[in-house]
Amino acid sequence: AKTAGMTFALDRLDIRSIGSITSSGPLGEISAGEMVLALEKSETGDVTQGYVLMFKNGVKLVYSPK
Repeated sequence: AKTAGMTFALDRLDIRSIGSITSSGPLGEISAGEMVLALEKSETGDVTQGYVLMFKNGVKLVYSPK
């Protein structure tokens, strides 16, 4: 993955790209204005046992299976 940098808040596991991010792999390419990795939260705001990887702000996914 390529981005200008990342910010980390490890006390609550919140990792964000600084600006846009691009990545490619065997199944294709993805680009987005921002990437966030955080703990999944319930509707009441309680932290649950999972992680969510979100791509935001103009997401483009090119799926190219071989």
